[in-house]
Amino acid sequence: MANKKKLPIDFTLFSKVQLSAFISLMVISLILGVGIPIFLSSNMLLSVKTTREYKANELSDEDLISPIAFTFIDEESTEKLKDEAEAKVIPYFTYSYSATMEMKNTSENLYSLIDEYSKTGEISQDISEAMKGYIILATKIGDGGEKVAALTRETVDYFIRKGVFQESDIAHVLQEGKKKIVVESSTDLPYSLENKEIGIGECTTLTSLRSSIYQYLVQNYSNLAFDEMQLIADLSQMIIKPNIIYDEIYTKIQVDSARNRVEPVVVKIEKGDYILKTDTLVTEEQLNILEILNTKKVFNISPLSVLPRVILVAFVLIFWFIYEFSLVPYSYRKAQYTLIMLSVIDVCMLFAFFISWTMVNKGRTEIASFMPFFIIGMVGTTITNRRIYGLAGTLVFAALYTLWPTSELMSFFYIVMAASAVNISIKNDKGRFHTIVLCLLCMLYSALITMFFGIYREIGIMDIVVDSIAATVNILLSFIVYSILLPVLEKVFNIPTKQRLMELAYNDNAVLTQLSQVAQGTYNHVKNVSDLAYAGAVAIGANAELTLVGARYHDIGKMVHPEYFIENQNDKNAHDSISSQLSRSIIKSHVRLGTEKGKEIGLPQEVLDIIGEHHGNDLIRFFYNEAVKNASKNNVVEKEDFMYDGNVPSTKESAIVMLADCVEAATRTINRPNHQKYEKFINSIISDKIAHGQLDNSNLTMTDLKKLKEAFIPPLFGRDHHRISYDNDKD
Repeated sequence: MANKKKLPIDFTLFSKVQLSAFISLMVISLILGVGIPIFLSSNMLLSVKTTREYKANELSDEDLISPIAFTFIDEESTEKLKDEAEAKVIPYFTYSYSATMEMKNTSENLYSLIDEYSKTGEISQDISEAMKGYIILATKIGDGGEKVAALTRETVDYFIRKGVFQESDIAHVLQEGKKKIVVESSTDLPYSLENKEIGIGECTTLTSLRSSIYQYLVQNYSNLAFDEMQLIADLSQMIIKPNIIYDEIYTKIQVDSARNRVEPVVVKIEKGDYILKTDTLVTEEQLNILEILNTKKVFNISPLSVLPRVILVAFVLIFWFIYEFSLVPYSYRKAQYTLIMLSVIDVCMLFAFFISWTMVNKGRTEIASFMPFFIIGMVGTTITNRRIYGLAGTLVFAALYTLWPTSELMSFFYIVMAASAVNISIKNDKGRFHTIVLCLLCMLYSALITMFFGIYREIGIMDIVVDSIAATVNILLSFIVYSILLPVLEKVFNIPTKQRLMELAYNDNAVLTQLSQVAQGTYNHVKNVSDLAYAGAVAIGANAELTLVGARYHDIGKMVHPEYFIENQNDKNAHDSISSQLSRSIIKSHVRLGTEKGKEIGLPQEVLDIIGEHHGNDLIRFFYNEAVKNASKNNVVEKEDFMYDGNVPSTKESAIVMLADCVEAATRTINRPNHQKYEKFINSIISDKIAHGQLDNSNLTMTDLKKLKEAFIPPLFGRDHHRISYDNDKD
């Protein structure tokens, strides 16, 4: 049978009630995440109303001030600049290689034909009758036609270089209002033609070609006879054709590029700027600004544009769930913490919505510092004792807030950075006065970070001051709410927060008081184990407070039969009068009784786990050996009967208490203890626990075990220190 794939989030950890709550909170989160931005986008519309309708060049009867800072693009001015840029683009023309070479070849061929006819009186090539007539006429003028042929070739070559344009191209350029053109050279031509910029009036077309030929001949060959000049003009006109073509596509590209390079004309209106002023003339520009403010939605997020962001937020939520499920070590807390964080985030979003609505209606849109996001990280960090958990919850809120039209990209980074300091500091809370100090430091930090972002965004000085004050008040209110909310969460969900654990460890407790009265030896033992365990937890970065409390309560089950435990015995050993099997049962029972007692007094499950796991399923060696020694040949002693019924430690904290318990008890037998003896003894205990699989599920590394060994030794020296003998000592 194929194994079923395991989901990233194990929903079997949810009870039916928890699963229903989870689905409900998810639906609420999606409604808030999608609905609030759409609602704000559709309904938050700021406007400035005038007492009457104004026209340009009228006197204003009132002062009108912009309630917000905003910018807009002056479309008319921008378009005017683009038209100016387009007007500066000169049309591009290029030489036609084929037309140019055709004229060149025809010119050379004409020269050869005239020379051939002048010598032989015949024309070998098949040419038109008109051309043949011109060739015959040329040979009759001048020196056998050589002069006409040479001047015709020279004239054609001149107009090839000068270029001849098509009438339609020139008409098109003139229609666009252009006065100049650029003729681009061609490297394919057998002679150099440089790029040149010329006026439209200088362009030669077929219409103006004959007059241009006459002008050229008169300027350069003024002594030519009229019939010669006329013949050269006829021959040249038969050969010359347009060889410069308008490159409309390239010109269009240059026009588009010029228009695109124009920066939009941005008009910036600051909050508090006068739009109209009493007894001053109203201008078209002022009326335009007034119209833009009253018709433009300050927040412009359409439902369609929100959709990709919603998808992104959905992915963030999914990955957050997966991440937090892998972050919380206790399976029975995963669903609980998820529901708590979702509830806190949803409530904060609701409060954020009302704050946003109120602030924007008062003309303020920069409101990230007013948002109640600090409490999310504070609660998350405290209930899990992990800073990154609180930061993850803040990231979810920040991601959801980026959907809001009151938000900008920098709002996300502001929320994360501002909340980070609180997340870091809240875990270091060491008491009531320290809480006040932390609150003040966080207020100072939030004010500074708010100022930094305000300067970066280039908002006004007064806005920066208001935002900074809002951030400090936000921190103060968050600490007040946190102080009220935390005890409620601790009580309702039995969460072992740092504050709750400190109360369990140090406050007067009826169970510990009873333990000190009925089992003084055990009470002293657990105090020493607590010292060892706390030092070890601090050394390896485990939850020191949880370890301390687990060590304090790990042996409360010994209150039922205290006389059967060696630390409570004097000269008489209660086990001497009972069998090894009964002794085994009494010793094993203190784990079960301790767990039951812990449930009665409402200890958190994490502490109950430590109580139930502090002996694992290890062997009770002394009584097992006694049973084996006293057993008859036919009576087999089962080792399993002398093993504890608990589970092996499942967390570092539970494993630390197990090791501290063994070390504290076992090292009492060392004669004249020193560092080397302690180290050797602890090594043997750790090796024994490893050999019997007691640390397999604890996640302790060899580095952790080395640190634990070093951390255990100083408290042992403190416990076993020797005093000097005084004169009045009796012993």
